Amino acid sequence: MRSDVTAYVNSCLKCARRKAFGTSKAPLQPLTPVNRVWERIAMDVVGPIQESVKGYKYILVLSDYASRFVFTFPMKNQTAQTIANILVNKLITKYGAPEIVLTDQGKNFLSNIVQEICKLFRIKQMRTTAYHPQIDGLVERFNRTLCDMLAFYVVDEPEEWDRYLPFVTFAYNTSKQATLKDSPFYLFYGREPILPNDIKINVEKAQELANQHLFKAQTKQKKYYDDGTKNVKYNTSDL
Repeated sequence: MRSDVTAYVNSCLKCARRKAFGTSKAPLQPLTPVNRVWERIAMDVVGPIQESVKGYKYILVLSDYASRFVFTFPMKNQTAQTIANILVNKLITKYGAPEIVLTDQGKNFLSNIVQEICKLFRIKQMRTTAYHPQIDGLVERFNRTLCDMLAFYVVDEPEEWDRYLPFVTFAYNTSKQATLKDSPFYLFYGREPILPNDIKINVEKAQELANQHLFKAQTKQKKYYDDGTKNVKYNTSDL
C-alpha cells in the first residue's frame, strides 16, 4: 500500500511541477494586480494521476487571483469538450463569466470550442508564453498543496481520491492565508462558512494541514523555479 501511495504522490507532483528543460528562464515574475473577485482566473490541469474507482484521472483547477479561491473538478479525460462542459455547466452558469482566463499553451485550452465559449461570454483569454509557463506561480503553489493534502487523506484508499477532493478543496478555501489576512472563502463570498460543530472541528484540522502545506509549497515553488533561472542582461550590441 505504501508503494501505491508513493507512486500516487510522485505522479501527481510531476504534473504539478511542470519542469521545463533546455531553456534559460527568468525568475518568477508577478502579473498585474487585480482589483476585484472574478476579474482574472487561472485554469490548469493536474494529471494524469492514479485512476480512481470511478475512472477519474485528471483534475481541472481554476483559481481566482483576487481571493485565491479555487475550484477543482475531477475529469476522466482532459479533452477540450470535457473542459468546455465544466466551464459552462459548473462555473459560468453558477458564478457568472470571469473577465479574463489565463491558461498555458495546452491544445485543450487553445481549441476552437474553448475559444468560442470565451468569445460567447466575452471572456478575454490570456496565454502564458512557451518560455514562461508558470508566470507567478499561483496555480503551481495550489497544485503542490492539493497533491500533498490528497496524499495525506487517501493513504489507505488512494483509488478514492476523487471522493476526498471536495473536502480538501474546501479546507484550503476556508484556511486563512498570511498574504491575504483572510480566507479565500471569505474574500470570494464576503462571509465565513456556516458549519455544524462536529464538522467544524474536522475542517479546522484540515485547515491547519492546508496552511502547513501552503507555506511549504510557496517556499519550495519559488526556490525550485529560481534555482533553474537567471536574470538575463542584454547589452546594446545584443539588440
